[in-house]
Amino acid sequence: MSSRRNSDAPSFIPIGRIVGAFGIDGRFKVEVLTDFPERFDVGETIYIQGEPHKILWAAWHKSQVRLRIAALNTPEAVDELRWVPVEVPEDERPELDDDEYYLPDLIGCRVVTTEGRELGPLDQVIAGPAQDVLQVGDILIPAVSEFVTEIDLDKEVITVKLIPGMIPGEEGA
Repeated sequence: MSSRRNSDAPSFIPIGRIVGAFGIDGRFKVEVLTDFPERFDVGETIYIQGEPHKILWAAWHKSQVRLRIAALNTPEAVDELRWVPVEVPEDERPELDDDEYYLPDLIGCRVVTTEGRELGPLDQVIAGPAQDVLQVGDILIPAVSEFVTEIDLDKEVITVKLIPGMIPGEEGA
């Protein structure tokens, strides 16, 4: 988080970002960045540039949500916020099942093989059509139980089982 915030200020997490105006009355389109679409229900509170706003109207169109809040009433006002994150306080994250994780919590975790080989930190999780893929340097690992055997957030370690050919430049047996 930004060092400008004092330690008492809440931390925010992005759940979307404003991508443009919708209509002439200040409604706007949001690219959704959350797996919890109920965060955009009418009556919910979102934060834009640290300020709270109650959702007055919401409608879904494909993968985007269109929203209306009281603070915006012209397309020009919306355009000034293009690409600005729509956020919620981090402490309002929904509880997850034991086998579910928030992606930001995984980034930077050490990735090791079941044989104890250190592969490096998790760089990113790439969304794929069939499953997500973990990227560790040049290594791409499907995020399925066949390859990801354990995630220990307390130790910040992800244990993976690789098959021959998964590490670029190393041929299998």
